Amino acid sequence: MQRRTWWGEDAACQGVGHHIFFPDTKKGECKGKLVALYAEAKTYCERCPVTSECLESQLKYEVETFQHDGMWGGLTPTERRVLIADREWKKRSPR
Repeated sequence: MQRRTWWGEDAACQGVGHHIFFPDTKKGECKGKLVALYAEAKTYCERCPVTSECLESQLKYEVETFQHDGMWGGLTPTERRVLIADREWKKRSPR
C-alpha cells in the first residue's frame, strides 16, 4: 500500500480551477452574494475525504498571517474568521 505524502493528494478539488474556490469578491459588487459565489466550491468540499486536514492547515496559516482568502475545508473566509475567534475565545475563557 502506497502512503500519501500530503493530504492534498486525496482532495476532491484536485485539478479543479482555482476560480471556483477563489471567486472574484470585489468590494461592493458581491454584497449578499457570497453564498452563491461559494456554492460550487462547497459541493466539492462536501464530498472531500480530507476536508478537516484542509481546514486545519488553512486555519494555522491564517492565525499566523491574518490572510483569509478563498474556500478552504468547506468554509468561507467569514466562516473561518468566526471559527478562529471562537477557538481563541475558548482558549482564554476560564473553565
